[in-house]
Amino acid sequence: MIRKTLLAAALALATCSASAANITLQDKIALQATMAAYIESHSVGGIVPHVRLDTGETVNLSPAKAHPMILQMGDQYVLCTDFRDPHGNFVNIDFYVARRGGEFVVFQTEVDNRGPLKALVQDGKVQMLD
Repeated sequence: MIRKTLLAAALALATCSASAANITLQDKIALQATMAAYIESHSVGGIVPHVRLDTGETVNLSPAKAHPMILQMGDQYVLCTDFRDPHGNFVNIDFYVARRGGEFVVFQTEVDNRGPLKALVQDGKVQMLD
């Protein structure tokens, strides 16, 4: 399920036009592949457990929808994926990614915490790539 969802996003990227922000189609595909590998490496039986630190509750999140959208923040990137909790509610996960040599690495994730990213976009510190 995870691979199918993220493969769909990678294929959607292949139909996007090249960005004016100096990121190649190959980089866009590599960014999506990095996110997919990160999710896969943090999955247990096809779900991603997440501890809500305010309550101590562990919530099992299932991949639901990958977005081909990529945001740029300086020389770093933000990718987003929707998951579903056990009640069927959507939960956004944002993946903050940096280039390391010839590859990309996820250095931070934000689960169900979209407010800070929205503020960065409003402040002009993060831009959407086409």
